[in-house]
Amino acid sequence: EKINSTVGLFAQPSVLSGTDFSRGISTYQKNFNWVPSLRFAYAFSREKRLTLNYRGSNNLPDFRQLQPVTDNSNLQNTVTGNPNLKPEFAHQTNLEYRQTNVRSGTAWYGRLRYNQVQDKIVTSKNIVADSIKQEISYVNTDGFYNASGDYSFSLPFSERKFVLAYFGRPSYSKNIALTNNERIIGENIGLTQGLKLRIDIADVLDSEIKTSYSYSTATFSAASIEDRSSNQLNIGLDGRNYFFKDLTLGYNFSKTFNNGYNASIGNPTFLSLYMEHRFLKGNKGSVRLQGFDLFGQNTGIQRDIFDNEIVDRQSNRLSTYFLLSFNYRFQNFGG
Repeated sequence: EKINSTVGLFAQPSVLSGTDFSRGISTYQKNFNWVPSLRFAYAFSREKRLTLNYRGSNNLPDFRQLQPVTDNSNLQNTVTGNPNLKPEFAHQTNLEYRQTNVRSGTAWYGRLRYNQVQDKIVTSKNIVADSIKQEISYVNTDGFYNASGDYSFSLPFSERKFVLAYFGRPSYSKNIALTNNERIIGENIGLTQGLKLRIDIADVLDSEIKTSYSYSTATFSAASIEDRSSNQLNIGLDGRNYFFKDLTLGYNFSKTFNNGYNASIGNPTFLSLYMEHRFLKGNKGSVRLQGFDLFGQNTGIQRDIFDNEIVDRQSNRLSTYFLLSFNYRFQNFGG
């Protein structure tokens, strides 16, 4: 009644075979791996539970990485495969704790994740002297891992019409790269903290106010690579208001303030609105008019941290449009 556990062992044979006909070079690699797994769950009570999961996994090098052939399609960035590459092996561990109180409605949640990769396949770059030309190959190395956590606490009050929630996420990752035979270590630390207030008043309002702040910093062991930090503040409002039992006003608003990214990345404001009218018996039919991204600023922002470089990306998503729709629900309960 309290303990549930599983232990597993998987056998994973693999064969990679290929031929480059233009150069007359064949590649053949055969591997056999044992992959373990473990799950352990312990129930302290009906409201408190701890779960541990572990799983191993293999990632094989691909055909391009194994071929001992130089790709000269870009003379400033030549790539040569390494036929001696070994498969990566990843250890993935996840520890989770949940606690709820049925009477008060409070809830605790926490999760820790740790991933470590043995024989990680990384790029080895050699910059030719007095030029901008890079010669790239692939090698196996150790020392790559990442860890992160998630936690939250929610507290309902005023007869559960309001729910206040606090949440956060710390993270740490370590990457390894080789440049001119120098082992470069890149470390990334991130922290997110946030608050949410949910309001649920029957037949009147169903809404959520949310704010979060995120900070991240990336440091490198090589003096030639500049360290970088960034932060982001997000404020949002998402919900629905009900009028006359058959009319709904819905809204989704967010404002993001970015700092530390490339100069071209701004502070987008996002707003969507819709008006819905329900009719027919049992409100089975509805007509909705929705305006999406009314300010035309719906952009995605992402920072990718690689072995020896940082890339800021800004993508334009589907922008402003309007949609008129009719919905009818075919359902019959108790019949």
